[in-house]
Amino acid sequence: MPETDETETDVTFASLGVPAPLVAVLAQDGIISPFPVQAATLPDALAGRDILGRAQTGSGKTLAFGLPLLTRLAATADRKREKTPRGLVLVPTRELAQQVAEVLEPLGRRIVELPEDMGRTVLRDPHSGFVAYVPVGSLARGRKLAEEGADGRIVACVICHGPDLRGQADAPPVAGRPATYLVRQLFDFRAGARNGAGAQTMKPVVDNMSLDDMIDLAAYTASLPP
Repeated sequence: MPETDETETDVTFASLGVPAPLVAVLAQDGIISPFPVQAATLPDALAGRDILGRAQTGSGKTLAFGLPLLTRLAATADRKREKTPRGLVLVPTRELAQQVAEVLEPLGRRIVELPEDMGRTVLRDPHSGFVAYVPVGSLARGRKLAEEGADGRIVACVICHGPDLRGQADAPPVAGRPATYLVRQLFDFRAGARNGAGAQTMKPVVDNMSLDDMIDLAAYTASLPP
């Protein structure tokens, strides 16, 4: 592979074959254009071919192998293997292992919503829907939290919102709501930004929720029929 320090500005992650959800996540972090080592290796790596890349520290090697790894894991998701190793990255030091984890783990713990039809969305068609891409395993974890809670730390959602999560009494429906909307609502309750009806009831519930809990719950409830 030729060595170069120039950035391939005319190449995008999408044009290299990186799936749209990952492209959107990278854009959220301000990563728009691939570095040379990424442009040179991603097409082959995404196609499942063996690659060998050499580049200086800080040149983007982690994403060069990490994006194909995450793509393959998402495409071969298997709930039966959810708690077993499905990918392996070998590095020479603990410090480097931590650096790799800090780059790759956040990419997989996101909810990304993309339009089903960009043209209709641009025209503000109210019937144009969105597709939510959620972390692998989040639906199962979210269902457990919604139905059972979490060891006294989190109250089961079905207690207040009903067995189908479509609301009951003063509790509003949450089934079928957009995933990113639900995460924002939960985060605002925890931050004290919501002061409307029910805020005082919700605040103690969400205080014990981590961001991962919120993502899992939102992913599951969004998957339900409204």
